[in-house]
Amino acid sequence: MKKTLALLLCAMLVLALVPVVALPASAADATVVYVKDGGTGDGSTAENALGSIADAYNALDLSKDCTIVVCGPLTFPETTVSYGTEYTGSVTITSNYGGTDYDATITLSSGSTPRFRLWGTTVFENVTLKMAGNFYLIICQFHNFKIAETVTVIPGSGSQGATFGNSLDILAGYQVGEGDPLLKDDPDSKLEIYGGEKLLVCEYNRGSINPAFNYTGTHETIIGGNAKVGTYYNAAVNGAAVEVTYGDTILTLKDNAVIGKLASTEGGINTMKSFTFNWLGGTVNEITDLHRTLVNPIGDRTERTLYTEGTKLVYNDTTAAAANFADVSGKFDAAVKDGAASGTDTPAAPTKVEVPARPTLTNTTDSYHIAFGSTNGSNPKDGEDFKAAMAALQNGGTVYVTGKAFCSLTHNPLQNINSKGTILVTAKEGDTSYIELYPDVVETAIKGHIMGNQGISDANNDKTDYLEVYTDAIFENVVIYNRADAKSDSQKFAPGDPVIPFTILVKNGAKTVFADSVLFRTRTEKLPNGVLEIEEGAYAFLDVTGFSKYTGKGTIVVNNKLVDKVTKDDFAGFEGVICDEDGNVLFASAPAPVNPTPTPATGSMTVVIAAGAILASLGAVVALKKREER
Repeated sequence: MKKTLALLLCAMLVLALVPVVALPASAADATVVYVKDGGTGDGSTAENALGSIADAYNALDLSKDCTIVVCGPLTFPETTVSYGTEYTGSVTITSNYGGTDYDATITLSSGSTPRFRLWGTTVFENVTLKMAGNFYLIICQFHNFKIAETVTVIPGSGSQGATFGNSLDILAGYQVGEGDPLLKDDPDSKLEIYGGEKLLVCEYNRGSINPAFNYTGTHETIIGGNAKVGTYYNAAVNGAAVEVTYGDTILTLKDNAVIGKLASTEGGINTMKSFTFNWLGGTVNEITDLHRTLVNPIGDRTERTLYTEGTKLVYNDTTAAAANFADVSGKFDAAVKDGAASGTDTPAAPTKVEVPARPTLTNTTDSYHIAFGSTNGSNPKDGEDFKAAMAALQNGGTVYVTGKAFCSLTHNPLQNINSKGTILVTAKEGDTSYIELYPDVVETAIKGHIMGNQGISDANNDKTDYLEVYTDAIFENVVIYNRADAKSDSQKFAPGDPVIPFTILVKNGAKTVFADSVLFRTRTEKLPNGVLEIEEGAYAFLDVTGFSKYTGKGTIVVNNKLVDKVTKDDFAGFEGVICDEDGNVLFASAPAPVNPTPTPATGSMTVVIAAGAILASLGAVVALKKREER
């Protein structure tokens, strides 16, 4: 019995200590799968990619938040793409994952019914969508859908018409002939469009639908970033043979986005409870037919007003100054200055938030010198880029920038900071500074800087050069230099700007410090400085404010010495929280959790599971021992 007990103990301890191995994606319980045309694997890695988008969906546990990593060219089929029934999780389709950017393109095939139906919350980010024909339809079926600013749309041939065709069409509701509506309780739904061009957006349904397609939930569309929407319809399109009822509709336009034409339904009979247009930025070229009266061919009623509670315009001073405001506001029942952007009661933003400790450099031993090409002269150089530095500094350390540190779309692979420890980025080593400026143009750095590349190509239209920061980092005694430019009007960051600014993107909950020794420079005084984007859950500690723009939904912590020198306008467009070092909120555009609960890292969770398994094994052994002694 004692021998048996010993063997049992050993077996339990081994099982407890063996790391958990991910099951193949084919087990239909994965949350991350890789896919590309020609793939024959199980989707567990890029080398073992699946071969179709259908296979990718079928391999996922759609009750959880999942990611489809497009690791090579991928083709969506020519006919309607659909996947089973609704799911409760979400699916993010991206070609940038885990610090690796595959820079992949999804080809949206042409055909008689080129359609992609959503069965749950779906996000496209860091991927190129290329239309093989002049028409492709994404049918959201009133599920939440987002196109991130990092998405590039390559349209088909031909000019975009007033209705569907020659465009990437996004339908919030249902398509006739595609089955009965899925949603029975009419929950609220949202479209978020921050990237792409030659888009057409319809808030509701398409085709000659029946009364079962009524939708009484609140639907919101946010068009922002650099998105370019040719036509926006705030009701059904392409004919409706019977009267259809809808709930409240909210459209928000902001940032540098463009709507060519904002109009009511292109055809059909629709009653909408209300329509609110939050015009907080961006450009609208034409607004028509917001109170369109439609002929009703059914029964003895001869006409029907589109809206039952009227239309409302919410605007800010910037929008009012940039448009023919008298003409625009006259098309609405009410024009409200600085109204609630959501159209609903918004909870008050917090007055104080929890500020985490600033990151500090704990590994002062390991270092790596980077400089692109031979521009560092006689300065030390271990490698050319951040990617090489991260391979050497897996436990943190110092990156010395001794020349040009390119972070551009043409620099493959794309650059990131991703280490198990804090990374210090500096152009000063001891008493030696690697920073050099042109003697005749003080605005321009020549060495010791991090920058985007000059000469963005047409293939990278509307994309920005960027450095992604996944883990804690400190920038000090270094130049952040914007050199990236744009060749055509469609590539410009904003009207009149000849540049798509270089962006530092802080994500994955990382904390990043920008010390007061950081310098900001551009190639000419006409160009803006770089952009700082902080994703939700991430932090930026600012001892200096030199970026031309701040974006994202994270938290900016302003050094107490700067509090009296910054204004809300300095952070225009930022959607997160700006606070001082004590957590006092200075400006906030949206509520944020006061004490966010950290998500344990996978490694930490593995340790907890292993420790729990050991304790359970020991408990079982004690029980067996007591039974033996009886």
